[in-house]
Amino acid sequence: MKNLLQKPMDMNKFKVDSIFICIFIFAIIFFSYQEGMSYVTRLLSIPLLILFMVRILILKYKFIIPLEFILVGLWLFYSVVCGIFSVNFDVFFDQFLVCLQVIGIALVLLNLLFWLRNPMLVWSSIFFATLIMSVYILQHPKLYYINGRLAGRLQNANLYALALVLSYVYALNRIIASRSAGIKVFFLASVPFILYLIGESGSRKGIIAVVFFGVLVFVLHYKYIMNKSVVTRISIILMFVALVGASSYYISQSKHINRMESVVSALQSRNISKADGSFKERLKLYEYGWKIAVEHPLLGVGLDNFRVVMARNANASKGVYSHSNMIELLASTGFIGVALYYSIYSSIFLKLIKIKRRYWKSRMDENRELYITTFALLVIYFMYDFAMVTYQGKLSWIILSSIITSTSILSERPRNSYILDVNMRKMNESTSIVEALH
Repeated sequence: MKNLLQKPMDMNKFKVDSIFICIFIFAIIFFSYQEGMSYVTRLLSIPLLILFMVRILILKYKFIIPLEFILVGLWLFYSVVCGIFSVNFDVFFDQFLVCLQVIGIALVLLNLLFWLRNPMLVWSSIFFATLIMSVYILQHPKLYYINGRLAGRLQNANLYALALVLSYVYALNRIIASRSAGIKVFFLASVPFILYLIGESGSRKGIIAVVFFGVLVFVLHYKYIMNKSVVTRISIILMFVALVGASSYYISQSKHINRMESVVSALQSRNISKADGSFKERLKLYEYGWKIAVEHPLLGVGLDNFRVVMARNANASKGVYSHSNMIELLASTGFIGVALYYSIYSSIFLKLIKIKRRYWKSRMDENRELYITTFALLVIYFMYDFAMVTYQGKLSWIILSSIITSTSILSERPRNSYILDVNMRKMNESTSIVEALH
């Protein structure tokens, strides 16, 4: 599979970068959410920063700041304006510093990945780190189940499920894009284990994301599959059916399947009383967050002040966040703040839609799979924002920065490359016909 995207002239120069990025990602998965262990990731971010500064100041590499990070800067500035009038300035300021640190290292990581021309380095690191961590935690199950749900060393079942979903997406990418049968078999064997872990996490978002991406992969590859030989077509379809069957089996066997069933039942009957307590509580939080936004439409109540306002309300749960990035930002920075923040996503979507003809209808290669994976991850990431607070999360911003990097690299491909692909394919077909006639 020919890679049409430009690679660095000498990859040996980037070995140190790759090693430290992998170590940093492993630290995020293993230590960043452990009580008293977050200093490990802070220390490991220092080598990344040094590498970044050396390449910028000494080696004169071009500093990359995509439009999405300019929009992030505008949102951060606006959040400061909101913070001046926040309910509790100390709470706002602490959260603002967290955002600066997390977004700052995300920008550094973006540049290193861009120079490497390898956004998949983050995805592969998360895949292996998550699987290794999962094997470890299953040896000590009592320590890593919270309220009956597997939360891993991330200490949050939904965040753990996000890492698993990305691992699932990356595994399917390798199954399709890799030319090595051994690699295909390895990643295919990892899928049932990942699905089992997602089921154990009890994450409704994780289950929905698995179904969404499985369908998306089949739809986007349907035309390619139909152009193959009969034997190949049957093999691919059988593999897809087996994958769907395995997904359904592992999810249905999970002791948390009732969490999904209760929501489906409530939506079908339009009777919220049939939903479980967790879903009902989230709806109350969303309702309260909307109420805060309506009362403070321009500036909100300040970053992380949703929990402060909730704690002052005698009829609400004490000190909890909203469990939705959209609601949290709406309450924290008002309608303008939400518009600024989600313009980041809009920018990525527009770029991907603009270049879709270069990849969706091109020949099968690594770049086409990179495009499909990037598009799917963005949709999944956006979907997670409906029911999970991500704007200050370390893992969340690492994933988002890799998506932005991938989009930027894919956008560099010449506009006429799709036409070149089509013309080359037609020439090859014509040559084959002529040879057959002779």
